[in-house]
Amino acid sequence: IKPRIQAIINQLLRGLTGGLSSSRVEDIAMTIVAVFEGIGPDIVGVIQMAVNPIPVIAFPEVDRSAFMKAIGEHQSSRQVEDALYELADVCRRNNKIIDM
Repeated sequence: IKPRIQAIINQLLRGLTGGLSSSRVEDIAMTIVAVFEGIGPDIVGVIQMAVNPIPVIAFPEVDRSAFMKAIGEHQSSRQVEDALYELADVCRRNNKIIDM
């Protein structure tokens, strides 16, 4: 995977987890799903690397594991989209991520 793709996914996940207004979550999730569909299974590692810096206090281990399981299984684009919405919801409920 090219470094630019990692940088793009990193920025998109930052926006998804609170860097942009909640009205943009759908746009961001759909963009990540499109990249996911275009790249295929290699994107799982990119997403893992993008999620790793999110503090456990903002994205607890149990939620992180469930998220990565859903991303790793990626049975459908809808499953990936649902996992991204859950990530956004978990992080946005926790004000600690917004302060970062």
